[in-house]
Amino acid sequence: MYGVKITVESVGAVPCGSGLQVGDSWSMNAKNGSLVMEDFSGCCPELLNTVLPHCLVMALDGKMSWEIDGKCTSCCPDPNSMVIVSMERIPEIK
Repeated sequence: MYGVKITVESVGAVPCGSGLQVGDSWSMNAKNGSLVMEDFSGCCPELLNTVLPHCLVMALDGKMSWEIDGKCTSCCPDPNSMVIVSMERIPEIK
């Protein structure tokens, strides 16, 4: 099992309502066979609901069709702020 790091790559012309900025990041760390969400302050539930299915697939070593070198992207459902995040696998914490 892998952990997954989520990083804000871009924000559209309208600022994010939750205040997300390029470079903000969070981790879902793999510990003892489960994922533990860490440092998720500032991540809105809409973005979390969007990326969670992708993170679960990546944590279990599945592949997204648009994934390149273990990294894929997804977008916030808010069409005004258009927050784009990348997700990448990170090693399990022993």
